[in-house]
Amino acid sequence: RNNNGNELRKTIIVPYKTAAGDISWKAIFGNGYNSTGQKATLFVVDVATGTTSTIVASETPALPYNGLGNVSVVDTKRRNAANDAWIDGRDGFADVAYAADQNGAVWKFDLLGNSVGLGGVPLFIARDASGTRRQAITGGITAATGPGGGVMLYFGTGSFVFTGDPLDTSVQTMYGVMDRGVAVAGRAALQQQTVGADAGGFRATTNNALGGGKTGWYLDLLA
Repeated sequence: RNNNGNELRKTIIVPYKTAAGDISWKAIFGNGYNSTGQKATLFVVDVATGTTSTIVASETPALPYNGLGNVSVVDTKRRNAANDAWIDGRDGFADVAYAADQNGAVWKFDLLGNSVGLGGVPLFIARDASGTRRQAITGGITAATGPGGGVMLYFGTGSFVFTGDPLDTSVQTMYGVMDRGVAVAGRAALQQQTVGADAGGFRATTNNALGGGKTGWYLDLLA
């Protein structure tokens, strides 16, 4: 109960398959904000039995206030021909979840191992141009197939749920971040995009190609 926020986030119901071939439906959701434990927690609930498991995502040192927002679930693994190992591919069953927290960390969850992916560290942490101010991620997160078979995640920063949010004029950002199996080291690893000048009520954005070694892009919005 300490991990339950005041408002649980949007629930996704997906099919799930174990290594032994057992199939079930799981309801997956983030714990939301203002929980007693103040942790970013993913809930995985068996729809038929009600059995619940939780996966807690935490940085070192742990931040004092946190909660997990909306979730995106994808299929990236399948069993090999000998059925003795998971390999890259798709079998129609959920095996990875992505979610972001109120401190701007984007987390990858291994549903097959019931653990935080990437060795327990965030895939990405959203920070503004100064590199010091974290950007809360309280909206949705969308996953799509990216170049080379990776997963591309699309999300924006900002919040309107906490005290002081109506007065916050800090710059917020749209991101497209690629999961290639390793953590993405901030803005330096992303291609910058920009918003152009007002032209008759419209503003064009750049469409800069990803440079060498870039694993996504970012676009600062006008404050």
